[in-house]
Amino acid sequence: MPTSALRLQLVQRPPDGLSEEVRRVAFATSDLRHVDQHFGATLGMAIYEIHRLGSRLVEAARFQPAARDGLDDKLRPRLDSVAACCLVFCNAVGGSALRQLLLRGVRPVRVDPGTAIGGLVNDLGAAMAQGREFNPYAFLERRVRPRDAGRMQALLTETWEE
Repeated sequence: MPTSALRLQLVQRPPDGLSEEVRRVAFATSDLRHVDQHFGATLGMAIYEIHRLGSRLVEAARFQPAARDGLDDKLRPRLDSVAACCLVFCNAVGGSALRQLLLRGVRPVRVDPGTAIGGLVNDLGAAMAQGREFNPYAFLERRVRPRDAGRMQALLTETWEE
């Protein structure tokens, strides 16, 4: 059965002089407030435009429920909805979706379930307002938490015997 999507888009141009600086970012969500979905089975997508003067929700998409069965047909509407984005925040992403996102130039970002979309939008907007070039990799480095900060040091000092 083909999957379908309902998409609501805001049709408005960014403020004058900002069109080159606007970045689109997507969030896999069921409530438009929290990142709480797996990319391939997400029920919805919230898409924001972010620039140095602020941000705004520009699109909300709703998808048919999809099983996590590894089949690609359910991915098409989800991939189409994020085609103009540079990042998509989600709780998880499967291998097939990951490959297809990266081929389209969209970087998936895994965050904990329930992460507030507003906080992520504010973080990204603050980076742009400070004049820092929009670099999703730098943003990701700040968001990654080490699992055990001393583990690497312990491995480096550990002796190896054959």
